[in-house]
Formats: sequence, C-alpha cells, structure tokens
Amino acid sequence: MKNIYILGFIFSLVFSGCIPTGYVAVPKSTKCPPPGTKISFAKLVTAGFAEDYVGCDIKTVVQFVAVGTGAWVLPVSTQGKAVFRALPPGAKGEKNPLSGEIQANMVVIPKESADLLFKLSEGDMVELTGGNYVKVLAKWARVAGAGSHSSIVFMADSMKKVESDTKN
Repeated sequence: MKNIYILGFIFSLVFSGCIPTGYVAVPKSTKCPPPGTKISFAKLVTAGFAEDYVGCDIKTVVQFVAVGTGAWVLPVSTQGKAVFRALPPGAKGEKNPLSGEIQANMVVIPKESADLLFKLSEGDMVELTGGNYVKVLAKWARVAGAGSHSSIVFMADSMKKVESDTKN
C-alpha cells in the first residue's frame, strides 16, 4: 500500500512539471529552404513553423533586446557561446514580473562571432544567419497530459547590424 502512495507522489511531481518530463531535440528539417533564404523571425519562433527550420542555413532580421537569458533557462549548452534576447522587428516585449527583464526569444551565437553584441542598443536591428534548434516534450509526456510545450532557440552562425527593417 505504501508503494502506491509513493508512486502516486512521483507521478504528481512529473505531471505537474516539478520533475523534467523528457524533452527531445527535433532532428534537422527535411523542409529547409535554399541556403540564405530570408525568413521572418516571427515565423521562425512560432510553434508549428519552428521545426521546419531546424538546422537550416537561413537569414532573418531581429530586434535586439539585451545580452543574456533574462532569467530564463536555455535547453542548449552555452559553453563557448554568447546568448542574447531578440524580438521580431516592431514587436514589444513584456517585462518578466519577477526579474523585470524583457521577455524575448533566445539567440545563441559562437563567442568569436559575438563582438557586435556589446555595441548594440535595445531596438537595434540585426541580421542573423543560422537555423533553429527546437526541443519538444517527449511523446509519452504529451500523451500523459503534459501539454505540447516546446523550446525554440535560434542558433546563429553570424550577425551584422542593419538599418531598421520592420517588414521582415
């Protein structure tokens, strides 16, 4: 009888999100557009579209928010990389009520390509080259009722500052 209570307790922790429920990385997309194709950042970070651009070689324009994760945990290793937050051009980010940081999408770039980050100001437009990295809940977790949450990170290879372009 005691084992049933322990098992019930563990299941409640897993399905409430207190214990990781098993995220899996999405493999490289078979739908990648030709290298260098320009894709809207809003589309890249929208569930349902993000998986189509995993591991692709694409370009996008983002609105720089700030260096760092803004108190969020990333689903990818940041060793040897720099992290910054970005929004689709023209978008307004909401402040995290706990940290006061602006909530935005995560971008990761190799440190050797990140010098520009420290010269940018909030709102500057930046063109990125790279592709998405997406992690989704494992199928068993979705079937068990844990939802369909995914983590989307843009993995940039290079970046350059551009003039304001709110059409992308």
